Amino acid sequence: MVSAKHAVTAEVRLYDKLLREGAPILESGNDWEALVNPDSLIKLENAVLEPSMRHADPRAKYQFLRHGYFCLNSNEA
Repeated sequence: MVSAKHAVTAEVRLYDKLLREGAPILESGNDWEALVNPDSLIKLENAVLEPSMRHADPRAKYQFLRHGYFCLNSNEA
């Protein structure tokens, strides 16, 4: 549990499979964009993080609550 009073807010990106479940195998001429999973990227713009994340190393990877692995976007750090 993170104390809201001391928390750091950040954008967190949750990634899932790029293609929809059961998407047919791509063949020449298929429209691959129609196969894209619309939920393959979910952005949480006001995620609440531990205060120690304020000084996170941009090269480090982090795992939160077994949901996934996270790292700072090195293009924005």
